[in-house]
Amino acid sequence: MYFSQIRVDPTDNKNLYVLGVALHRSVDGGKTFTGDGGRNVHADHHALWIDSRDSRHLVLGCDGGIYVSYDRCTTWDHLNTNAIGQFYHVAIDTRKPYRGYGGLQDNGTWGGPGLLRSRSGPVNEDWVSVQGGDGFRCQVDPVDPDLVYATSQNGAMSRRNFRTGEQASI
Repeated sequence: MYFSQIRVDPTDNKNLYVLGVALHRSVDGGKTFTGDGGRNVHADHHALWIDSRDSRHLVLGCDGGIYVSYDRCTTWDHLNTNAIGQFYHVAIDTRKPYRGYGGLQDNGTWGGPGLLRSRSGPVNEDWVSVQGGDGFRCQVDPVDPDLVYATSQNGAMSRRNFRTGEQASI
């Protein structure tokens, strides 16, 4: 996979981690690996930080967000407090202020405000779901900003009208 990486414990080179769809780990310097490092964690692991002062402490970045472990992958805490995502493509509607829409890796297609009156920034409630699945490309109708088209894996395509609430597969 394009995001596959190898990480070596800075305090014990017998502990290895291989990031990919699953999180593989070795405790014997790479002689054997198990695929259970990411148990109960969202798939597609992109980044891993290992604390050089305490290598039991790991921070993992994946398609589901950020996870932390204090026991070398035995258990993970999901730090689900930051709204983060990896957009494949972004589309903007014609409203003033505009709304932006984008397909998220593994987490559907979403739309959110381009400007808020709040100084604290957008919160989860400001975002609306267009379509589930892997979010790929989306497009807003140039005449009707309430009409949004979205694509997903295996050629799935849908249309959602936010004014009427209608949603349909194409």
